[in-house]
Amino acid sequence: MKLDESVYDIKTLIEGNQKGAMDVAALKISKFGGITALKKLEIYVHILGLKCVSKILWGSDITTAAVLHLGISCDPNRLLNVCDLSSYVSPRLDAKIPSRNNGKISAPEGIGLGVDPDLDLLGQPDLIID
Repeated sequence: MKLDESVYDIKTLIEGNQKGAMDVAALKISKFGGITALKKLEIYVHILGLKCVSKILWGSDITTAAVLHLGISCDPNRLLNVCDLSSYVSPRLDAKIPSRNNGKISAPEGIGLGVDPDLDLLGQPDLIID
């Protein structure tokens, strides 16, 4: 059994586990406050002996790269899957990042998340801080 929207912080994760309500927790970057917060929750999932799904609510190549990197940082025995939602979004922001092939995908390599987005596709920034 996977709990998805019912797990939204450490308290609900522990409560769901104590009630025996799940084997898998869906961990979403945007729901937990970013990569660092999600990584902390992932550690709790592993301590509790559960599996996790590393995912995003919806996303581009940039957010998909982030969950792919989180996925490869997991204990493979505790990761059920990583969601690749960038292939459903167009236009692709970086045509060079890996795509799914026979149900498998790897994290992009390179600096940061390994994404080099086409800045013309992103458009003008709303704010520039010097």
